[in-house]
Amino acid sequence: ISILDSALADEGEDWVALSIRGWMNVGAGRLAQALADFERATKLSPLEPDAVAPYAWGLLCSGSAREAVSLAETTLKKRPDRPGLLLILATAALLIGDTQRALSATDEAIALTQRQPFALAAAAWICASVDKRREAVELVAEAEASPDQKSPLCLIAPAYLALGDRTHALLLCEQSASERESDLFFAGVDPRLVALRRQIEGMLRPLRD
Repeated sequence: ISILDSALADEGEDWVALSIRGWMNVGAGRLAQALADFERATKLSPLEPDAVAPYAWGLLCSGSAREAVSLAETTLKKRPDRPGLLLILATAALLIGDTQRALSATDEAIALTQRQPFALAAAAWICASVDKRREAVELVAEAEASPDQKSPLCLIAPAYLALGDRTHALLLCEQSASERESDLFFAGVDPRLVALRRQIEGMLRPLRD
């Protein structure tokens, strides 16, 4: 982070460097600093989805889901081909009670990714959260069985937690920590995993040392 601090001080602000530093701040457990970096990156490049998505995600994780929805919707009107941003929108929409938009955004993301496991796992959480249990179970099974691309284990954990299987969700996070999956750092602030936040933080502590 100190290297990026020096580069930004010497060369001036750059949205890519700010976004990278933001993700590093997330990994270090500093969400407020990360959110500030993501916001600055978005202001520098408001039409770039790769700048906007981290800020929308940061807003979601900091409890500003409604703002995340607004930001994601505005960007997707110009660039509707961004599945990651669609999944952020879906999660934020569900958190503010807009079930229909959550489901439609998830469907769009699945289609755009051609059913990649990370999109299926996100869809499973959405379905489980709105009492579509059968669909959620099927999506989790498909995500876990995908022969082409493995989803990070901690990205599947929210679906199991929403299905009521806290034990398996925790096991997936523990396995994620043992495999040193980078996505686990983001799981530490994921509102879908708030029930496991204390345990995840304990898993992250030795990884940060």
